[in-house]
Amino acid sequence: MLELLDFDKSESNGAGELVKDNEIVVESLAAQGLLRDTQRALVLESIKSESDDLPVLTASEANSTVSRLLHFLSLENDNLLTPAERRTGRANLLILQRLLLKARGREREREKATDFTV
Repeated sequence: MLELLDFDKSESNGAGELVKDNEIVVESLAAQGLLRDTQRALVLESIKSESDDLPVLTASEANSTVSRLLHFLSLENDNLLTPAERRTGRANLLILQRLLLKARGREREREKATDFTV
């Protein structure tokens, strides 16, 4: 919860910098010890090449996907992940979901604003 508060604080101060999504993913994996420094370039390239083929989602569609992933991680009968891995994944997804909810709200505001223009 502290991370979320710190994130909001930097956003309200305008101190946040724009960072590419792929770099955030790689940094997160490295911070969790799931990625070695020597593999970073290879993983980043594979993420970029895979993401080029994916369809673009709206904020609502992306939020729905994150909700489904959260449901998957909450299943107790899942033997593929340890409880610690499940908690880490869930925490990361909750942060992502919070960002997507903000984006979805802005998306809806933009849609309302364009509805009134002629």
